[in-house]
Amino acid sequence: MKILKRIGLVILGVILLVVIIGLFLPSSTVIEKSVVINAPVETVFDQVNTLKNWTKWSPWYKMDTTANLTYTGPASGNGASYSWESKNSDVGSGTLTLSDVKEYEHITENMVFKDRGEGKSTMDFTKEGNGVKVSWKMEMDHGWNPLMRIFGAWFIKDALGKQFEDGLQSIKNTAEHAPVKVAGQSFKIQEIQMQPGFAVVMSAKIKENEFSPFFGKAFPAADGFIKKNNLKAAGAPFAIIYDYVPDGLSELDAGIPIATKAKASGDLKVIELKGGNAVKADYYGPYEGSGAAHDAIDKWMKANGKTAAGAPWEVYVTDPGAEKDTTKWLTEVIYPIK
Repeated sequence: MKILKRIGLVILGVILLVVIIGLFLPSSTVIEKSVVINAPVETVFDQVNTLKNWTKWSPWYKMDTTANLTYTGPASGNGASYSWESKNSDVGSGTLTLSDVKEYEHITENMVFKDRGEGKSTMDFTKEGNGVKVSWKMEMDHGWNPLMRIFGAWFIKDALGKQFEDGLQSIKNTAEHAPVKVAGQSFKIQEIQMQPGFAVVMSAKIKENEFSPFFGKAFPAADGFIKKNNLKAAGAPFAIIYDYVPDGLSELDAGIPIATKAKASGDLKVIELKGGNAVKADYYGPYEGSGAAHDAIDKWMKANGKTAAGAPWEVYVTDPGAEKDTTKWLTEVIYPIK
């Protein structure tokens, strides 16, 4: 009997200790993590606001990629919702719904967990330098429950904090490598290394509507020079646009890269092409629409804190004589960067 009494006293002491410790701990647990993402705010915001994008970065989806997801309501914004069912006990089942959505600024995520109560978290998007700072926050009220206070302070905060960090890093990786959207078109911006070399070109200072006739003269002339002098072409026909003036005279060179240095005369000249860092966007369509690719690169450079280090290039990969469908014409738009 004395042993039982002692055991009972020990248990009671442990319980009292837990209660005392719990009462001195905060009645709520706050988890807040943030990351700066070098991407346009609309790209970053869309990763959270469009629920089907959550499978790209959600730390909970990564815990069970076989979970059954059911989407209801709008695809994004206020009222967008999805339910999940998982056999993984750490994931469980529940529903997440977006509310209080302020475009490019704020999103509230309301979660209802089956047999586990409810939760709410928020994400705030603020401009920071050339990027976007995303802050993910959740606050849980434990009231006077000492066990939940201890559990929140010592377990929930660390576990959820790590999950928030992983999720934010995944948003960063996804957004910084997402295609840039301009005028309804998506462009994947790639950083490339330009190789040094030479090119035989023809120079002009002309209006935009004179570009095509000029190219029709410059490219055949460069090709004829290469063949006549037994040179080797080192790439597709291209243009370097030194000064683009939409309603005036634009200054440019048009020609073909060559593998070795040569000497030209008349309307043609050989220029040196310097290598270095650059960014590239692939544009498919008629030449007059390539401005969208230039805008996409400009948008990407601003978001990533990059500046141009020279005049932009347009490389005309597709031979329009061999491919009549203009939607399949590939133009590589390239900007040297610092």
